[in-house]
Amino acid sequence: MDQSNLFIGHMLGDGSIGYRDNHKNRFSFGQKINAKNWVEFSYQVMRPFTNNKKLSVGYYKKTGKSFKKQKYGFARYRTCLHEFFTFERQRWYKAQKPHANKIIPKDIKLNWEIAAAWFADDGCNSQSNKCIYLHTQSFSKRDNLRLIALLKSDLSVTKVELNKRPNHKWCLRIGSESYYYFLDSVRSSLAPVHCLDYKVDTSIADKILDRTDYLDSVRYGAELEAKARAMRASDATYNEISAKLGIGSWKLGQWFHK
Repeated sequence: MDQSNLFIGHMLGDGSIGYRDNHKNRFSFGQKINAKNWVEFSYQVMRPFTNNKKLSVGYYKKTGKSFKKQKYGFARYRTCLHEFFTFERQRWYKAQKPHANKIIPKDIKLNWEIAAAWFADDGCNSQSNKCIYLHTQSFSKRDNLRLIALLKSDLSVTKVELNKRPNHKWCLRIGSESYYYFLDSVRSSLAPVHCLDYKVDTSIADKILDRTDYLDSVRYGAELEAKARAMRASDATYNEISAKLGIGSWKLGQWFHK
């Protein structure tokens, strides 16, 4: 995964740049211990910016009655201080002070590697509902609307909407029409990190919902259309193309008359 794409994905997700008054800044990223392999993957990509020889791994206790006697493991790393992160903090934070809220930079563009890192950090695959949640509660409603626009314009995710959360917070919900399209598009970027396999798994959704139309029109559509056009250019009939490629005449009509 490209270093720049990973960094942007983390800033949309669980990455942060700490505040240091009149100093250079550093980037940090961490997850629960069950996602240690994802943190290790990220660490290796960002290693040119780090001085640490390995991840920081440990445990902490949550306070409160409901968390009594429970320990939670974590894995994390921090980069060295660098002027690059000082510049990026000015782009990604509303104010240059401690505990400032993150914002979406005006010049940000999305691609599928960025989306994969973002989804790995803050995404939830709800197979039973055939939808995906991107937990963007740390961003304002206005920034969430910008993210929706970017998902539609840059990645052609057509079915995505605001989902209201408690305490006047918002997250994004990718609906069933874009469910398989999104997961299939991020899967290859996350394939090296096996602890994330569950995030792109669709075994339950496949049993509940028929994805035949999706497979025909999206996953194999471009390749089949190219073959069909090549056969048509060689004067093959619709029936010959249909029999050879296993494509219905209605689909051929869509391709050749669009």
